Amino acid sequence: MEKINFDIETRYLPYAENLKRAFYGGAGAFLFFFVALPPAVVILLPGLAATPWFVAAVSLFSQLGLGVSTLAFLSGGRNPAAMLELNGWKNEYLKTGAMWGIVMLLIVAGIQGSFVQVGEWFGFDMKTPGAIEQLILRMGWGGVIWLAITAILVAPVVEEIFFRRVMFGFLANWCSWKPAMVITSLGFALIHADFRQLPGLFVLGMGFQLICLRSGSLYPAIIMHAVNNFIAMTLLILAKYFQIGGL
Repeated sequence: MEKINFDIETRYLPYAENLKRAFYGGAGAFLFFFVALPPAVVILLPGLAATPWFVAAVSLFSQLGLGVSTLAFLSGGRNPAAMLELNGWKNEYLKTGAMWGIVMLLIVAGIQGSFVQVGEWFGFDMKTPGAIEQLILRMGWGGVIWLAITAILVAPVVEEIFFRRVMFGFLANWCSWKPAMVITSLGFALIHADFRQLPGLFVLGMGFQLICLRSGSLYPAIIMHAVNNFIAMTLLILAKYFQIGGL
């Protein structure tokens, strides 16, 4: 693993136009799907908004928004794998990503526990399950499987491409890599729309970005993300299973 470094000359400038197009395209699409569309549905179709599938739909739409940014990023590119920093697979990426995925999950769990405790001391409701947790507990097993596949296989790829490559690369060009990492990690935490998990997701985003910078590849970050989501989804599914007494 190399030292932390983000060389603008080699990792941004050759793909500057693609990154710029991807950033604005993805941000616009995401704002539409995640910020503008859900309130419109709540107002115009309140019955639909009250269904347990609504949160899953919002999640899917937000993924579509990030997906649009990826398509814009690839548009006109001569070497998509190099642009996305997904060329040159190394077997060590699998071990590194899996190991740090578990380590980061433990660190985040500690941060979350402390944050919940502090929130309760100040009188905040920190016990109500988040939207995704409530959704999993309420929806059928078919929906749970679909949501798990999305969280484990789709979200890590799409979110890492957008946040760790597109957004970070765009911001690092004008504010250096350290502020860009902080801003990107904060954005990553905010889109999950769960106040209780905000500090943990921010730290998780920092971890994803650091391993991407150290390795010079998105592969370890994607694997870390997938491992984290796999463990989290497994725990939620187990909670649902034992709540209803089995299948």
